[in-house]
Amino acid sequence: MQDIGIRNNDKIDPNDFSVHTTNIDDIVKSDYDNIFYKEYLEDILKSIKEGKKTNFNEIDILGRISNLISEVCINIKDYTKGGLSPHPVQCFSMLRLIHEIIIGKGALAQIATGEGKSYIIAVVAIVLIKMGRIVDIVTSNLELAFRDEKEQSVFYKEIFNINSGVLCNINGDKQFIDLYKSNYLKEKHEPNRILYSCFEISYCLFYKF
Repeated sequence: MQDIGIRNNDKIDPNDFSVHTTNIDDIVKSDYDNIFYKEYLEDILKSIKEGKKTNFNEIDILGRISNLISEVCINIKDYTKGGLSPHPVQCFSMLRLIHEIIIGKGALAQIATGEGKSYIIAVVAIVLIKMGRIVDIVTSNLELAFRDEKEQSVFYKEIFNINSGVLCNINGDKQFIDLYKSNYLKEKHEPNRILYSCFEISYCLFYKF
C-alpha cells in the first residue's frame, strides 16, 4: 500500500501546508515522486477553472483519470453554480489516490481536518465508478455514514445518475447477514452504485461471518 501523504524534507514543513494556500510547486517539493503528476495536475486545475474538460490521450491511464477528474469536477462546479471547485491539494489527492488504486497498489492518504475530505472522497468514488470499479465507503460510525451519504447523494444521483445507500444493521446480526447475502451480493457486480457503511458493519461482514 502506497503512502501518498506529504512528507517532511529540508525544504517544506508539511505542518505549514494549507488547502487554501498550497500550490503545485509546494506539492512537488514536498515529495520528489509527486513530480510525476505535475503536468496532469496543472492541466486539471486549468480545465476546471476554464470549464473545459482536459483532453489527454486515454491510452495513458493517468490521462484517462485526469480527463474523468476534470469532467466530474466541472459538472459539480456547474451544478453548484461555481460554489464547489477543488484546490491543488484536493486535486492532487484525487489524482494520486485513483491512480494508485487503478494500478493495483492501493493507497493510504492522510487529509487534515477542514481540507475537504468529503469532496475528495465523492470525486474519487464517482471516477472509480466511471472506470467500472465497485465502491464501498467505510467510516468510523454509522452517524457519519448516514450524514455523508445524504450530503453526497445529491451529486451521485442528480448529476451522475449513480445510486447510493447506507448498509446498516437494525434487525440483529443473523437477519442482517441473510438480507445482505440475498440482496446486496446479488448486485455486487453492478458498478453503478456506492455503498456507505462503518467499521463495525464491515467487521461483522468480513470476519464474524
